[in-house]
Amino acid sequence: MGSFDMIEDNKIYDAGNNVWKNESGRIFIKNVFDPDIPVFVDITGDLWSFVYLGEGYIQWNDLSLPDSIESAFKVAIKSKLKSVSYGYLNKCRLMLSEFSKLLKPERQSLSEITMSEINSIWKKMSPNYRAFFRELYTYLADIEESGASYVIASKLQGMKARSEVRSLKDVLNWHPTRGALTQDEEKILRNAIEVKHIENPKTYGIRLFCWLLIATLKRGKQIRELKSDCLKTIAGKGKNDYFVEVKPVKGQTGDPMRLWSIPELLYQEMKRYSSIPEVNELQQRYDRFWVLDCPSLHHYGVVDAASAKSSLQLYIKKTLKLISPRTSLPLHLTPTRIRHTGATRLAYSGVSRDIIAEILEHDGPHSCQAYIDAVGSELCPSLEKADRNMGSLFTQLNQAYFKGTIVKELTEQPIILPDFSAPNPLFVGSCGRNTCSEGRCTKHPFVGCYNGCTSFLAWREADHRRALAFADKELKRWSEARGNHDQVSTIKEYEELKENILLVIKRIEVIKDNSDD
Repeated sequence: MGSFDMIEDNKIYDAGNNVWKNESGRIFIKNVFDPDIPVFVDITGDLWSFVYLGEGYIQWNDLSLPDSIESAFKVAIKSKLKSVSYGYLNKCRLMLSEFSKLLKPERQSLSEITMSEINSIWKKMSPNYRAFFRELYTYLADIEESGASYVIASKLQGMKARSEVRSLKDVLNWHPTRGALTQDEEKILRNAIEVKHIENPKTYGIRLFCWLLIATLKRGKQIRELKSDCLKTIAGKGKNDYFVEVKPVKGQTGDPMRLWSIPELLYQEMKRYSSIPEVNELQQRYDRFWVLDCPSLHHYGVVDAASAKSSLQLYIKKTLKLISPRTSLPLHLTPTRIRHTGATRLAYSGVSRDIIAEILEHDGPHSCQAYIDAVGSELCPSLEKADRNMGSLFTQLNQAYFKGTIVKELTEQPIILPDFSAPNPLFVGSCGRNTCSEGRCTKHPFVGCYNGCTSFLAWREADHRRALAFADKELKRWSEARGNHDQVSTIKEYEELKENILLVIKRIEVIKDNSDD
């Protein structure tokens, strides 16, 4: 059979081109975002598409992109299609639609687009699509495709896709409808959810959906996609332990299923729910535990996110009629807000940031810092009485982490290790700041680079361990100093510097490991 050595779903694998083909000559990419249910993406002509959990497609003819630029983005998107989620094509289509309208008509290739034009496009592009543009452009620069500039790609890495990380800012500020629930609000919710009701199958299912979110802190997608046999019991000495089997998501997609502990009462309620004949029939038909009777379940085999969210909110407001003691308005509840609440409670209980990240299945611990910062807010007794910014007590903890970019080349405006006792200078990276438009930098030209400067371009081949040794030496020197009023703040700066240099080293190791693969 030659290079065509695998057959699946009436398609033959072409190893030479790393694609699949059917008898009609159509070409496919095999998407394994969900390893249990691989999906073939048709990339034959101008319509790239697949259907699963909703439609995803790009109609290239509708985008009005120059041929060279269209070909470049096809290369970039094709490289992502094996592992991205099912809404990726739609997001790329919408991003490219905006990009084509913002692009100057005379531009025919990526090499013709200047940094100032990229800045203009970035500012006008919807924040929802900027990250997709940055990801695809950076990929093209990395593979030196179609004139994509590595300098522009480096600049894009330092540009924020959103003016603020809204959801985490809402947590830090204890937003009344998007931040974590207060203790009184959470108590009202739990009292209403964690008891038996006389209810029809639909409201029963919605109550269990909410209860599962509270008990596991999983994403709504994970609860919606629970298999019909997700309930597990492990016998112990005189007592059983109860679990629900959950599929990992995002960075952990492809990992084995995980067991998450649930209370015995919730386990019994879930068993009772499954014993309802009409519920059980739907569970067996679609192999899902949560089977809210709605069009998306019958069309895609799973309840979609919009139906789940609207059903939950309607249930809280209309059926349970829960009123927030903080706002005196109907309690606003979403799956995301439940996760914010649970994570904040964990921080309040003293759980470390790393453990919170593991429970929430975040790719890294730094995104969980806002929950720890928010704990300072809840220590203030006026939270239950007033709606104001409560997070200022701990905001300094959020400032330390490395926010620059790892680059493979040393560019202009180099940053040098300020160790004048060393025989040879050490270049640790470059400054990507545009002083013409952004003004002169006022940060320390070494410490400030690692400690949160988005313009810092950390050089991949630099000896960052030598920089770490210098930071350790300076920390010891300042710790042993006497009577200087700047001593405490300087010690804190060098402690943060050590942590950030370590983070740079770890990121470079990951990049090198991936490139070796």
